[in-house]
Amino acid sequence: MDIEPVIDGLQVSGIGMGMTAIVLILLALSVKGMSWIDVYINRRQAAQAEVETAELETPVTDAEVPAEDESDGAKRAAAIAVAIALARRSQESTHYQGPTNRDVGNSTPYDSWVSEGRARLRSTQGVAQGSTRWR
Repeated sequence: MDIEPVIDGLQVSGIGMGMTAIVLILLALSVKGMSWIDVYINRRQAAQAEVETAELETPVTDAEVPAEDESDGAKRAAAIAVAIALARRSQESTHYQGPTNRDVGNSTPYDSWVSEGRARLRSTQGVAQGSTRWR
């Protein structure tokens, strides 16, 4: 029996398993290195954030604070009032403004409620007033 092929097979297996072990060790070391880099970056960012917060917490003297005009508050209040008025106007313009059963005069409150709901639904869905979809 020739033992030389067995020795060759063991050498190939040993080399293959050795290379696999080396690659796995390199992979484990690279993962560990990346985790160390991540920890380093997080610590650096935390230290930088602490420095920034310390700078923000320094007391401000009266000389550094500009004096506010009393008219600034009035201007802000006027701007808020205008914004609210414009928002209400845009909301009102989206509602259906056509005739409802309330305008007829001889309808029950339930009919008016249903008709108003349908009109609002039509206006939000973009259905034309002459459509027979809801009849």
